[in-house]
Amino acid sequence: MSQDTKYNVTDLSNFETEESFDFKALAFKLLRYWYFYVLTVFIALIIAFLFNKYTKPVYEIKTTVLINDARGGALDSQDLMGIGFRGSGQNVQNEIGKLKSYSLVESTVRKLDFNVTYVVEDNFVNKELYHDNPFEIVFDSTHFQPVNIKFQLEILSPDKFSLKAQGKDVELYHYLQSGDAETQKTEKVDIELDKTFSFGEVIEGKGYKFKVILTPSFDEEKDKRNYFFSFNKYENLTKSFRNYEVKPIEDQASIVVITLK
Repeated sequence: MSQDTKYNVTDLSNFETEESFDFKALAFKLLRYWYFYVLTVFIALIIAFLFNKYTKPVYEIKTTVLINDARGGALDSQDLMGIGFRGSGQNVQNEIGKLKSYSLVESTVRKLDFNVTYVVEDNFVNKELYHDNPFEIVFDSTHFQPVNIKFQLEILSPDKFSLKAQGKDVELYHYLQSGDAETQKTEKVDIELDKTFSFGEVIEGKGYKFKVILTPSFDEEKDKRNYFFSFNKYENLTKSFRNYEVKPIEDQASIVVITLK
């Protein structure tokens, strides 16, 4: 009996010895490849840096609107708190529909200076400019302009610039006739342009007529970069800027939040 017990204890001790793990030996083995881990971290940091540098940022803006009751009159304390009007849920939904209507967005776009998009090439990244462009396109609104082509512009001096553009079947657009299907032509032309011009000079060709002037943002030292500009259709701008969200701040509230990215 005692011999059997002794045998079992010895057996268990051998089992525990065999199942033990040498963490110290493993640590030494891993440390032999320390350069591999350092290289991995370095590559990860480089990828993160490039991602943050060359990824276009997305900005979000918000505003709130208090919807007035159709009853009119002075607002009471509940109105000012945005709790809602008595039985005004349907009115709020109607106003949200108006805020997202095509006609409202289109009339707003026409009042803004979005007819021309300006882009600068900076470190292999195309960055859109708004009210920070060193030059401005002043186009003849009585003349057709090309809308699906990019013009490349390089400032050579405070007096001269080079302009390049090339495209086939370029669509022409008339800003004064926009929205009128009967008068808006669907003519398409081929454009090929590679020439040096003076600022303020009228640039006219088949399907375009405009001039380029310098703005107060012009800096001769830093503005020797490649710039691009293109003409925009009101219809495309309207569809783009209708992509915003309008919703009440909470259920039955009379204050709505407008969010645009």
